[in-house]
Amino acid sequence: MTQENLEKLRGVKVSFLYGEDNAVWSAQATQRSYDLLREVFPKGDYEMVRVEGYGHLDCWMGKDAWRDVWPRVWRHMERCGADG
Repeated sequence: MTQENLEKLRGVKVSFLYGEDNAVWSAQATQRSYDLLREVFPKGDYEMVRVEGYGHLDCWMGKDAWRDVWPRVWRHMERCGADG
């Protein structure tokens, strides 16, 4: 990741959403990405959402994702759209 590429993310609201039982992406990798953005853009609008009991794709297609995950996604989308 170059400084130039990071600069493209300035002002972008990011929600890092992952299932705690994710066998594809580690919690540590997600945390590192979140921490990097926080370090480079300390006033940035970032959040980390860990979903207990969900795996990699469960957050999107899981049996109860409509109830456990999608309201969080919707809130993030509303925040992103709030600025026009």
